[in-house]
Amino acid sequence: RIRAAYLDILRFLSGILLSIHFLSCLFHLLGVLELMGEISPGNMAVMWSDKEASWLHQYNLVQRADEVSDGRPPKVHEDSTLPNGDVDVPVPKWTKYLYSTYWAITTVTTIGYGDITPVTNAELVFVCVAELLGMFMFVYTTNSVSALLRGLDAKRTAFQEHLDRIQEYMEARKIPAELQKRVVKYLTFINS
Repeated sequence: RIRAAYLDILRFLSGILLSIHFLSCLFHLLGVLELMGEISPGNMAVMWSDKEASWLHQYNLVQRADEVSDGRPPKVHEDSTLPNGDVDVPVPKWTKYLYSTYWAITTVTTIGYGDITPVTNAELVFVCVAELLGMFMFVYTTNSVSALLRGLDAKRTAFQEHLDRIQEYMEARKIPAELQKRVVKYLTFINS
């Protein structure tokens, strides 16, 4: 029989992993939407930046058409040229997912190395919101896991409180110290 506390810990860990996955997918989607021109002055003037790059450019997960070494795009699928002229570099999807997940983990766990950083205003806004959510999630999870671990230790705590009451009783009745030690040793033995 699995104890409820262990299931709660598993539930918290699953929630953390799902949150990290969700944030990493949104961070990657934001970079792709910027490259596709979906986030532009006409669509979101407040979030638009005059920078033409996104965090995806910093790690060569996409290239500007003028950055391609020999003037020809690399061998890519026909639909890999983005509307703004950038070329979707044939990087495995898992690599892009790993970069995004790495960013999400360092953000949610409040480590924040700062090696994958937002470039545009839209990315800055998203990262600020993600950091706030990550902070609250980190604090909530830490407190919840601490409470669960205290709950796992409840039996030992209850026994120790019972043992303390017995010792107080024996001292009040002036039972010899040697006999008190033997009683405590016996009770500890049968409880373990």
